[in-house]
Order: sequence, then C-alpha cells, then structure tokens
Amino acid sequence: MDEMKTVTLDDIAGYEDQKREAKKIINILKNYDKFSEMGAYISRGLVLSGAPGVGKTMMARAISCEAGVPIFEFENNEAEDEEGTIRNLRAIFSKARENAPSIVFIDELDELVLNEDVSMIMAATGGDIEYVDDITLKRAIDNRSKQ
Repeated sequence: MDEMKTVTLDDIAGYEDQKREAKKIINILKNYDKFSEMGAYISRGLVLSGAPGVGKTMMARAISCEAGVPIFEFENNEAEDEEGTIRNLRAIFSKARENAPSIVFIDELDELVLNEDVSMIMAATGGDIEYVDDITLKRAIDNRSKQ
C-alpha cells in the first residue's frame, strides 16, 4: 500500500448495505489462499458506480486497508495519448499481479471506456478487466450525461 492515510469502513458515513457487501470482499481478500484452495470462484472485477464525490475511491481504499492488500490507482488523465494509457495500464496491472491479491482502482472508468476503444483496454490489461455488459455501460453513459 502506498503512503496514504489508513481508511476503514467505519470512516464512511452511511452506505450500510454497501459496507456489508464490502466486508464480504474483505473476507475473501484476507483469506484468498483458503478460498482458492477450496476451488471457490473469486471474481476478478467489481464496479463501484455513483455520482462524483459519493465515496467510491474512499470505499476502495477502505477495502484495501481492511483487507491488508495493496491498492493501485489509475486516473485516465495520467496519460496524454492512447499509447501512454496502454503503457500505464499495463504497468499497474503488472504490479497488481506481482502483489496479488490486490486492488486496481480505475477512476472514471466510464470516461476511459467512452473515449478509448474497449479492445485497447483489454489488450493493455491482459484481459483482466472483465467485459462490462451493455446495460452497465449504458447506465454509466446515462449517469455521466445527467451530470
């Protein structure tokens, strides 16, 4: 984990249902080897959605801190062009694989998907981002257009 302040689910006001779900994810991450040995399917992705400022980044950081796993954050504005985006995404996913289990938090994923070719993202991540179905993508686009 990087040098950011420790954040826990107790630091997040409200969102009790979401925090209950987050605790399940934390349990899986804390006991990753145990679940893997049992042959449990461990999801490779999770989408946190909501308007800007509702706490998606804080929730991801809290899950990371409570589970004791590193978090690697990516913001779409980190690169000026498609090649830079690909390079940055590959680097982050490479670090995440080396430190598994870990969390990759991609801020403004909807913006990245809307502005870039989805196949480019899949190529950059080695396929680690699972396909986002049309309904989820449509919701992201609809929510984005309402802002």
